[in-house]
Amino acid sequence: MEGPNSSTWYHDLAQSDLPDDEKRDLVRSLTLLFGKVHQMSRGELVANLKENNLHTGGSRDVLVKRLKNHYRVQKLSSVNVLPSVKFAPYYLVVDFEATCNTVNAPDYPHEIIEFPAVLVSSKDKAIIDTFQSYVRPEINPTLSDFCIQLTGITQATVDAADTFETVLRKFEEWMSSHGLHSSHKCILVTDGPWDMAQFFHGQCKVAGVTYPTWAKRWLNIRKSFRNYYKKRMHYNLKGMLETLGMEFEGRPHCGLDDAKNIARILLVLIDEHAPLHINERLTLKDYRSREKVLLSSATAIVQKRTNGMGDLLERLRNASLACSAPKSSVDCTSPKNTSSQKENDSKERGQHTKAKQEESANEDKAPESSSDSDPNEDEVPILWTNNKFSALRKQEYV
Repeated sequence: MEGPNSSTWYHDLAQSDLPDDEKRDLVRSLTLLFGKVHQMSRGELVANLKENNLHTGGSRDVLVKRLKNHYRVQKLSSVNVLPSVKFAPYYLVVDFEATCNTVNAPDYPHEIIEFPAVLVSSKDKAIIDTFQSYVRPEINPTLSDFCIQLTGITQATVDAADTFETVLRKFEEWMSSHGLHSSHKCILVTDGPWDMAQFFHGQCKVAGVTYPTWAKRWLNIRKSFRNYYKKRMHYNLKGMLETLGMEFEGRPHCGLDDAKNIARILLVLIDEHAPLHINERLTLKDYRSREKVLLSSATAIVQKRTNGMGDLLERLRNASLACSAPKSSVDCTSPKNTSSQKENDSKERGQHTKAKQEESANEDKAPESSSDSDPNEDEVPILWTNNKFSALRKQEYV
C-alpha cells in the first residue's frame, strides 16, 4: 500500500464482481509488474513514461511511483474496476499577493494587491482560463520598497486599481460565467494555508465584506503533494517543482505566475490519479480574537494617517466596535447576524469541536503538521496565531 490512492485499489478489486481466481491473477500480475518497475534504470523508466505520454521529470522514486500507478490504473480499467480516485470537473488555483514590510508586526493588516486565479479542467487536463486584477489598498495605500521589490507591483499600478470590494465582485462574476460556485463542480486550490486563512479572510474583514461561502474550504496542494509522494518534508512551490523535475516559469511572487506554476503541479497530480480533495477549512468563529486585533491595528493606522477623519476610519471603528461586542449579541464574522447564521455556526462548532481541541494541543507545530497523520481527504481547520504566521512568511520571503 503506497499512498492514499493505491491503498484503496485492493478494496476496489475485492468489491468488484470478478471471480476470485481472476482477482488473484490480477494481483499476481501487478505484483510482478511492480517488481520489474523497481528494477528499471532511470533511462528505462523515462522511456516507459514517454511511451505512455506521461511526465518524465522528477527523482527516481517519483518516476517509479508514476509508472506503477499508471500500470495499476491500466490493469484495473481493463477489467472494468475503475479507480476510486475521482476528480472535481474544475480546480480553481489562487495565489494572492499582499502588502508587506521587511518585518511585519503580528497585528499588521495585510491587504491584497493582486487577485489572480487559474482555472484548470480535470477532463481536458489543461488550463482553460485565467483571471487577474490588481487591487488598491486602503489601510496602507503606499507600498513599501520591500513589497515592490518582492512582487514587482508598482505604486502606479495599485493607485490605478479598483478597491477589493469591486475586484471581488468582478471575480465572482467571472466565476459565475464558468458556473464555479458549486463545490461539486469546482475545488479551490492554494499553495499553503495563508492565502485564504490569512490574506483573504483579513482583507474581507478590513474591507467590510462578508466572507464568501465558496472560500471557506479548499485544497492545500502542499498537503496533497506530500501525502501522495510520501515525503515528510514541508514543501514550498519551488520544492514541489524540483521534485517533479520542473523549473519555475515566470516571475516568483507574481501572483498569476505563481498560480500558473501551482496549476502545472496540479496537472501532473491529475495525470497520476493522485487524490485531490478538499483538505482544509476556515472556521470563522475561531478568528474572533484575531479580528479584534486586526481591526484595532487598521483603525490606528488610518487614524494616524488621516488625522482622525474620513469614511474609511468610521467604517473601521464601527467594525471594531461590532467585534468587541458580546458574542451573544453580535457575530463579528458577518455584517448581518441572522438567526439562521447563528444556528449554522452552532451546528458547525459542535461538529468540529474535537478537531479544534486537537489543533490547539499542537499549536506550536507548523500549520501543515496535521496532514502527516491525517488522510489526504480529511479537512483540517486552520487555527494559528499572527506571530506564527509572520514567522512563516519571513521564511517564504527568504
